[in-house]
Amino acid sequence: MEQVFAKLKAFLCQASERTYDKLWQLIDKLLDQFHTDECLNLFRHSGYVST
Repeated sequence: MEQVFAKLKAFLCQASERTYDKLWQLIDKLLDQFHTDECLNLFRHSGYVST
């Protein structure tokens, strides 16, 4: 899970939104950057999914 938050944090730092509303709008858009295959790989790497 740390990897997901690290990626999200990096995106947020690059964008530098500072208001509450703009921040949540940005997070909504940024979540589209997390593709299904990538999320599954991160869960596997963390040990949450057996192969």
